[in-house]
Amino acid sequence: MKVRWVTVGPFQENSYLLSDEDSGKGILVDPGDEPARIVGMVKQARVSIEAIWLTHGHLDHVGAVDAMRREFGAKVYLHPADLPLYRRAGVQAAMYGVPFEQPADPDGELVAGTTLEL
Repeated sequence: MKVRWVTVGPFQENSYLLSDEDSGKGILVDPGDEPARIVGMVKQARVSIEAIWLTHGHLDHVGAVDAMRREFGAKVYLHPADLPLYRRAGVQAAMYGVPFEQPADPDGELVAGTTLEL
């Protein structure tokens, strides 16, 4: 497995690309901001995005979620306990004066005991 990352946005959050070298498939983790930079990282790596995993719902971890959905058609996964925070990320961004696209709800849940595969 290859791990790449790019540090993005005003909060300097790390967005990760985990990829399998043999299959060329990958996962995005916490696409926080600057979608063009994240897309550039994925294209440079020549990886096909299979899913987007979110570690939590803070605005700096979810700001590029919908841009990544549009670009790659990948499903988004988040722990359900973080859903209220995720849904208010746009409000949080407004309090900081940060431009932000509020993402649609996740497609699935990441819960204790879930086995994640790449």
